[in-house]
Amino acid sequence: MKSLGKKLYRKNGNYNGRVKLPSGSWTFRAIKNRDGSEITSETAARDRLIILQAEINSGEVRESETQRDSENQRVDPILAGYASAGFPTKRYQRVRESVDLRTSFDHLQRFFGGLIPENIGLPECDDYVVYRKRVAAENGRGTGERVAEIDLQNMSSAFNWAVRKRKLRKNPIRERERYQDPATVVHCTAHMPMTSEALHDIAAELSPVLRHQCLLEAFTGGRTGEILKLKAEPEINTPGFYNEDYLWIDRSKGGINPFVVMHEPLKRLLSHAKAYRDQHHPHSAYLLPGKDGISSVHGDSLTQALRGACKRAGHPKVISHGLRAFYVRCLRSKGLSDTEIAIRLGHRSGVRLIESTYGLAEPKWIGENKLDFMPKDVPAAWERN
Repeated sequence: MKSLGKKLYRKNGNYNGRVKLPSGSWTFRAIKNRDGSEITSETAARDRLIILQAEINSGEVRESETQRDSENQRVDPILAGYASAGFPTKRYQRVRESVDLRTSFDHLQRFFGGLIPENIGLPECDDYVVYRKRVAAENGRGTGERVAEIDLQNMSSAFNWAVRKRKLRKNPIRERERYQDPATVVHCTAHMPMTSEALHDIAAELSPVLRHQCLLEAFTGGRTGEILKLKAEPEINTPGFYNEDYLWIDRSKGGINPFVVMHEPLKRLLSHAKAYRDQHHPHSAYLLPGKDGISSVHGDSLTQALRGACKRAGHPKVISHGLRAFYVRCLRSKGLSDTEIAIRLGHRSGVRLIESTYGLAEPKWIGENKLDFMPKDVPAAWERN
């Protein structure tokens, strides 16, 4: 039997794992998929070994699927039911949809799906963090602590939903520990364009549709999901409709004020984006058509494209939420108070969230007009070849 490290072994082409039983003794178990089929990759085997140990720790390991208790007692149907309901928020039970949510629940299903909710506790949460850290290390993206924290919060939300639907008596991880040290969180203001020239230089390196998306997020403070809902031929007062005063937008996260205050650069950008859509993708209902020319841009497209654009433009890393921070910084520069900015961003919680999310304004910044949406002495990104 060949050791692959970290309690995983291979013999005659099959994977085996060394697991610790509740009695404290150690034994070997064949590592297979839940349906009994063979696992064909080492990565999948490592994931399954972590899950198997978690099942053993919680007393939920079974020799076959036919020995399972009622499926209603498992995490599987709870996560699936919550997803089918549209991932409703605790407040107002508003439905949501995003690629990040789907990815999060794919991992949660994979790890916790076969367990009974009432038997999930801190050890299982600890095991999940180990699993997510390993996935992050293999993908070369972050430490895994942030996504693990978000995933567990998502599962807690699913359990809260199940309690309301009388599927569970209580949320078993309501009092769970937190896994990310607040001191390690990178603030969105650390990854925003610091000047309008930087913003337009980066946007100019993007494809035309993503260029429009990037600038729309910076010019409106809108979240990615909100911007991607803008329609090219909207009905009056629906997302994408605009006049001399406002651009209508569908606020996410329970936001208020379904519109953005119009300004001249935003009007010029909207006009250019609409003209591009009309010329190249006239059959799409969206202002920002995706690669197929019909549906909207994928939710992760700008995030991925910004990495390469920043390198090509010779600028530090910029993230999508950093574009929202740019909008806040620009409005402060023009003399708007944080109370007014909160209203324009649709923040229900008001000025306190502005200060906690985007920090206090720099000294001698508010009202000094040091930053604008348009670059000085160079063309706007959409005017460049």
